[in-house]
Amino acid sequence: MQLNIVNQMFGVNDFANRLKSHLSKASAGWRFRVLVAFIKRNGLSLLEPELTTFLENKGKAQWIVGIDCGGTSPDALEYLFGLSRTYPGQVDAKVFSAGSQFHVFHPKLYLLDFKHRLIAWLGSANATAGGMFLNCECITEFAIDRNADLREANLLDGVWDSYATSSQYLYDLTPQIISKIAELHGPEQSAEAWEPPPHALKSVAPSGLPRLPRVPRLTMSLRQASQPILQTEGEELIMEILQETRDTQVQIPVEVLEKYFGVRQGERARISLRYKEGGQTKAIKHRSIIYPTSHVRVEMETISGLTRPLIAVFHRDPAREDTYEYELLKNGTKGYRRMRRLLKKGKRTSRTSRWYLIR
Repeated sequence: MQLNIVNQMFGVNDFANRLKSHLSKASAGWRFRVLVAFIKRNGLSLLEPELTTFLENKGKAQWIVGIDCGGTSPDALEYLFGLSRTYPGQVDAKVFSAGSQFHVFHPKLYLLDFKHRLIAWLGSANATAGGMFLNCECITEFAIDRNADLREANLLDGVWDSYATSSQYLYDLTPQIISKIAELHGPEQSAEAWEPPPHALKSVAPSGLPRLPRVPRLTMSLRQASQPILQTEGEELIMEILQETRDTQVQIPVEVLEKYFGVRQGERARISLRYKEGGQTKAIKHRSIIYPTSHVRVEMETISGLTRPLIAVFHRDPAREDTYEYELLKNGTKGYRRMRRLLKKGKRTSRTSRWYLIR
């Protein structure tokens, strides 16, 4: 096994050129796997010519990309989705989400292999212009012979497999997912929309780099981060769904937000919702808590077009604090009438607001 360090500093010894050099030499039978927290279209543009040639030469590419913290842009996901359509059977792209305000999918691993040969890059670089060119990054490069270095090859394959088989958090890349990410996070921010200059294909001095504005990051404040995690109450939430401001958003009382979902008002948070109908789980969605004004809302597209009021019954997953299974009870059904009687023992914030009960 051979080991090298890619010590990228302000565009000098950049990681993009290292990847491009190896991709340009690969062809049919080679496989390129990327397990990375964040991707941007500007980062993928650094690899685009060599990646296209690699695929034209019948190479295969697999991507597992994080969508936590707003670090991945819809434009980049659209590009990967387009590759999967242009090269069917050669490109497979999936998204991974930890689905919690307390956990973030954050690995950076790139693998290029053919038969007994494996080249691996493990380090700090995301597939963004910053990660592969502009930033100071450190990446360890391994050149492995699968016959001589079986243990090391198995360890690296094992890292990939641990995420590639995590069906609870892994989703096929679809236009619907891209649309939702665009709705939640918006397009690439101005600084991240930088396109690499012609000299990006070569190492350049720091003085030759464009000066970029600072970009706000989606992180909690120090005050929030220093506070203890809220203690939740109850395993079940019964809550009315009324005629909402938007057809697919449900307003959440602050007490429910804090005591049942364990989130302080004003914190950024994500929860996983599993819709259950007729005893079968129909859909699993990762949802952000939305703060458009002083109200707290969550997206539930399953309520679209249904006559109100409805009653939603949530059950907490005992294995994961941020995962909830819910079912919808329609007005006039036996289940609705039974839950309606229970709700009279619950609370509401005003005479016209929704009833809710945590138990």
